[in-house]
Amino acid sequence: MFTFEINDLYHDSGYINQQIVKIVEGLNCQTEWIGYLDCDCIVYRRMIFEPKPIVYGVPWDEAGDAKAWREPTKKMLGFDPLYETMQRWPFWYPSSLFQSLKNSFWFPFSGGLIERLKNLDQMSEFNLLGNFWLQCECHVIPEFIYAKAVKSPPIRQFWTGEEMTGKINHEIQQLLNPV
Repeated sequence: MFTFEINDLYHDSGYINQQIVKIVEGLNCQTEWIGYLDCDCIVYRRMIFEPKPIVYGVPWDEAGDAKAWREPTKKMLGFDPLYETMQRWPFWYPSSLFQSLKNSFWFPFSGGLIERLKNLDQMSEFNLLGNFWLQCECHVIPEFIYAKAVKSPPIRQFWTGEEMTGKINHEIQQLLNPV
């Protein structure tokens, strides 16, 4: 069983802190691949979790409300991100990507990776990781797949801050107890 203890508070915002933790722990994992599935997601059918070098995304002009993540991602990367890459769960990244991220040209200034992330007021870790992977020189080259052209996996995300309405509760019950 894999467990780890988080002793550091990187950011005053719990929302940003949990995103920084995902990146920091990516640097510490001793595996070939790192997969993410947030706690507010429900896997409602059997599926195989198989890491593949794929980044799913859409151009920013097709990203709907997620367009709001373009500027914070640009600020994190230091260049304009090509896509909104927080399109489908689960997210898989090669562990070598995290070391490339740490060693990249834009982290040495501002005191390194953690200091740069600590100073953000908005963050989207999966837009950071997806766009960095697409545009960096990592030994595992990803394939970009237009997210709207493929069937979504059997995963439904409910936002943690979303109010638990009767409609949402009903949808969860339907997903967990299909007819």
